[in-house]
Amino acid sequence: MKNAITSCAAAALLVLAASLAGTASADEIDTIKARGTLICGVGSNTVPFSYIEDPQTRKNVGYDIDLCEAVAKTLGVKPELKFVTTATRIPEVQQGRVDLALASVTITPERQELISFSHPHLVTGTAIITPASRPMKALSDMENKRVSVIEGGLTGPAVSQKIPGAKPIGFVTPATAFLALEQGKVQAMAADETTLLGLMRSTPGKYAMFNEYLVLEKLGIGVHKERPKLLAAVNQTMLDMEKSGQAQVSYDRWFGANSPLKRKRNFTFSADTQ
Repeated sequence: MKNAITSCAAAALLVLAASLAGTASADEIDTIKARGTLICGVGSNTVPFSYIEDPQTRKNVGYDIDLCEAVAKTLGVKPELKFVTTATRIPEVQQGRVDLALASVTITPERQELISFSHPHLVTGTAIITPASRPMKALSDMENKRVSVIEGGLTGPAVSQKIPGAKPIGFVTPATAFLALEQGKVQAMAADETTLLGLMRSTPGKYAMFNEYLVLEKLGIGVHKERPKLLAAVNQTMLDMEKSGQAQVSYDRWFGANSPLKRKRNFTFSADTQ
């Protein structure tokens, strides 16, 4: 009798656990809809991903904002922006303080252990810029030089690994890392290519970018590992954007033909881009 009761109790616990797990999974979208907003972690001043274009409206615009707004529209809620840094963007997702991380998060095996990633939304690389007046034109010219990087990212380790003797100096934001270059505190800056192009566009011809990448990168939207339905909604939104042409329009506005950067789009939103 005792064994029978124990078995029944164990079975009941298993059923309850399964029920609770199913409820948690079902509620991940419902929670966002009940709140009425999709909270997106974005950079505060990262051209052309997320920045204030018009000081009068104080409204953030950019490539990441387009993605946030598209997913919010899919879910039938309003987008809500929360500013994050390179160091805080993944912890914010893990701790549930943001629903999506959209702050130039490179997909890596190590990060995939911490959070889930959408299909890549940008294919780019880690590049280096120096003042155009300096003779440095290649990675081999950067030995023993000081290089500004963004704290908490992969660029600092990449600089140390790929350039003998180089000294990566960390800064909290791309803007402060670029300011260090402008003030002559470092000889170069290393970051995502599109971030560097955005920073350079305010001073045409003053800085030059090396032709070779430190690292090839694919950026994705970060989602909590226990929110598979939200991840599926993000991926479906991206596929719909590609099919409708909205993905190309957004890219052209911020990076391509309709932007100062004039970059050619060499990828699509798809699972194959992984």
